[in-house]
Amino acid sequence: MGSVKSLRALTATEKTTVRPLRIQLLTADASTRYEALAQKFPAHDVTVQRLRLLNSDYPDQEPEPGQQLKIIQ
Repeated sequence: MGSVKSLRALTATEKTTVRPLRIQLLTADASTRYEALAQKFPAHDVTVQRLRLLNSDYPDQEPEPGQQLKIIQ
């Protein structure tokens, strides 16, 4: 109950500054690597391993050319 009682509505300022994370698609080419994607599209707590897991390439695979990849922005 303590957690429930701690919730409140967002203020007007918070509503304009909060941006939700979104999953977007991109197509891999021959040079696409998860390490570069994690650096190019930094989002809250997105790591190389999480990108691999999100794209069914866990634990150590790299994307294939033409593969549709999910990234978090």
